Amino acid sequence: MVFVSAAYFFGGAADNQNSRLFAIYAFVEPNTPDTGTFRIDRFCNTNGEPLTVDWARHAGHYYSNKAPGSIWLGSLVYAPLVYIERALGIAYDSPVFILANAYVINLGVAALPLALGAMAMFTLALSMGAAAGHAVWVALASTLGTLWFPYSTQLWGHTTAAALSAMGLTLLKGQEKPTRIAAAGTLTGLAVCTDYLIGVSACAATAWLLRARPRLLLPFILGALPCVIALMAYHTACFGSPLATASQMSNPTMLAEDRALGLFDSISLPVLWQLTFGFTRGLFAHCPVLLLAPVGYIYGIRSAPRDSWLWIHALSVGAYFVANASFHGWHGGLTVGSRYLICAIPQLALGLALLPWTLKMRWTAGVLSALSMLNMLAIAAVNPLAPIVPNPLYGHTYSLLLSGLLTPFTFAVRRLDLHPAWPMLKQFAMWNWGELLGLDGLMSLLPWLCMLALGAVFIRRELRAERARDVYIACTI
Repeated sequence: MVFVSAAYFFGGAADNQNSRLFAIYAFVEPNTPDTGTFRIDRFCNTNGEPLTVDWARHAGHYYSNKAPGSIWLGSLVYAPLVYIERALGIAYDSPVFILANAYVINLGVAALPLALGAMAMFTLALSMGAAAGHAVWVALASTLGTLWFPYSTQLWGHTTAAALSAMGLTLLKGQEKPTRIAAAGTLTGLAVCTDYLIGVSACAATAWLLRARPRLLLPFILGALPCVIALMAYHTACFGSPLATASQMSNPTMLAEDRALGLFDSISLPVLWQLTFGFTRGLFAHCPVLLLAPVGYIYGIRSAPRDSWLWIHALSVGAYFVANASFHGWHGGLTVGSRYLICAIPQLALGLALLPWTLKMRWTAGVLSALSMLNMLAIAAVNPLAPIVPNPLYGHTYSLLLSGLLTPFTFAVRRLDLHPAWPMLKQFAMWNWGELLGLDGLMSLLPWLCMLALGAVFIRRELRAERARDVYIACTI
């Protein structure tokens, strides 16, 4: 259900996505000056300026200003596509296949990790004592009911990093096997390579191991070490130093000289309000189901006040909000929602697994989940990108959705808007599968809604069957 939901929508590519795609194309596509490198020099205009504002520069060359994890994963997806298409005599850089390949890259780098993240949240909820039905709700609410879902319809690093982090937490919380802990370290390290900010989660995982399972800290570090080495090698190759990040080398218009690393300053309380409850970027205003997460943490800590797992992850969620509230680009640019907080969602949603699963709580959770999923559907159906307005979701996005103006923008993958065939191609710049099937407006969402309904029926049947088995076993005993 989660995978098909993300795969149903294709949000196209603006500056952020093209910055990553250019690096993927540069590394994979053969017989170019940039092949085997991550330079995006050949994706420049006649003035020698990159065709995206999200660039970094070093030693006269241009690069993506993003953490490289999504670029590495995208290259792994794109390389076999190029090989197969060349073998079949297909021009992989023709307009139709540029669009098709960008969609497949997004499936591999964003949609599939979202589904794996849902599986991880389900497993985590079970490991924290939630019943099967409760755990299913946690998995669906934390993915389809949060920004994790709509941002997986485009090529962003936040969603992939969040999924990798959730999978790492699952292995940490499971059996105390060194191989599992080493795998958790690898997943956590790759998450940091995909979004630098998720270093907060990496620190939380390290702190918990140090407190609860110190003998397993070494396997965790050894598992993360290859990712650390790869990241430092990337920084050295592209920016001249293992400690020089892509963000530090960004387009100067995105940096502030009076801030640490050009990005961070003291915390701003007005910004903190906007990141939490404000209609501009408020995570809880846009994803009201997450209002239950702090409640769950309170219940959990009251029942187990010495549980370091709960304390460390609750504090790390707070650290994410503090870091975002001190970041000069806290708003995330031309977007809907606080996209930089997506990395915090897996740990925040752990609180949902701690809720007392009473009838009253189930009704509350159902109502807040429905509101959240409707909001996230609106963003996915229209686009995670939006102009800078005071109320981007409940004003701009919903006005387009209710008018039937789905996928209204024409941002172009690989800047196809400069191609002579663009007038015919722009209808495919962003789309959903209902539109490709010939449905218009809100009717184009009908196939997705049918899939969701069938999935809900199947899950309900399986849960009833499991409860019947449990009753039978209990009676037998």
